[in-house]
Amino acid sequence: MRKLFIAFYLFVFSLGALATVFIPLSIKKQIKQSDAIVRGEVSEINFEEVGDQVTTRVTIYVDRWIGVDPNDHLVDVYLPGGKGTRHSQKVFGAPEFEVGEKIIVFIKKQDNKSWINNLGLGKFTVRKIEGRELMINQIFPNHPQVGQMKLKKFYDLAEWVKKRKFEERYKDKYELAFDREVVGSKQRERRSLASVTVEESSNNDLPAYWLVILLGSLGLVAGLVRKKTS
Repeated sequence: MRKLFIAFYLFVFSLGALATVFIPLSIKKQIKQSDAIVRGEVSEINFEEVGDQVTTRVTIYVDRWIGVDPNDHLVDVYLPGGKGTRHSQKVFGAPEFEVGEKIIVFIKKQDNKSWINNLGLGKFTVRKIEGRELMINQIFPNHPQVGQMKLKKFYDLAEWVKKRKFEERYKDKYELAFDREVVGSKQRERRSLASVTVEESSNNDLPAYWLVILLGSLGLVAGLVRKKTS
């Protein structure tokens, strides 16, 4: 059954690749269609091979979730395709992941596994822009109803649609202190870079400054010499 499901998944999206068309779905519709939703950080990316079929397994260290039961706050989600040891398969529109990336994914359950729902449409990267946390989609990043949403608005919408609250991972004081230290180190790094830029700019101005003084002194000496000779 699992192999049939993967084969069907690959067939449907290979047709999409030929047409180069991705139908946008609103975030609200994706919430309705999904069995689960998780937010967290990508911990590991691995590949599984069954015959000539390759699947990617992404392990997420979750912060918030609806519809799943995390094991030590870890959730595995799957998507078709990837780079196995014997085979590689490229699936058009499949989401891309990086270890350490903060994400939100929509999940469809099949054969006791959690699959990314709607491939790239079902994966969002969490970013902080101008003090606001946003979720941004890989396929339609600039689409207001499909590609992005403020996190607070998304949480409220998801809880209203699903008629249940997000569960949250409790962070102890050490984790909170670590998070603050990471944010503080990034701010210090930005200030340090800005300071170096200003210092380099000042150092670059020094030769011109002394050149002006030197030329002014030479002009003064030349004037005195002309007075004496006259």
